[in-house]
Amino acid sequence: MKQMQNAPEHWQIFENHHEAIIDQETFDIVQSIREGRRRLTPMGEMPVLSRMLFCADCGAKLYQVRHRGWEHDKEHFVCATYRKIKGGCSSHQIRNVVVEEVLLDEIRRIPAYAREHEDELVEMAMSKSATALNKSQREGKRELEQATTRISKLDTIIQKLYEDNIEGKYLTRDSLK
Repeated sequence: MKQMQNAPEHWQIFENHHEAIIDQETFDIVQSIREGRRRLTPMGEMPVLSRMLFCADCGAKLYQVRHRGWEHDKEHFVCATYRKIKGGCSSHQIRNVVVEEVLLDEIRRIPAYAREHEDELVEMAMSKSATALNKSQREGKRELEQATTRISKLDTIIQKLYEDNIEGKYLTRDSLK
């Protein structure tokens, strides 16, 4: 049996032609998971910082480079562009221990900043929650006004129907006999 290739420019795609097997939300969730998929290293581990570090020069991902015999201080990250295309980006790397030190320093800095600027942070949090509360309150008032207007219109319609019925403008079953 001979196989023929059909170039993508000759494909005809008919979207939404058949009933979906799964809903769009589930499809979108799976697609985002597939895009974010991380692979295990040859040593069977999942790099903690996988897909989180990027080259400052070209913006490509940084890949972790490790070997079984290496000590932790020799492990490093290297630019994906340089790794795949020699000369595509400069040959630079950063050791894992340096990245870990920077992260640890930044993590320590956050609570220190919070301790030093506690009043500002509390005020900022309070203003954010007050803003959200005001927005919610405005939306509630608008809904109440809309509901009140609708009730008023319905009352007017009911009153008009009642008056027309009293005046005999509508036929009843008894009047048809």
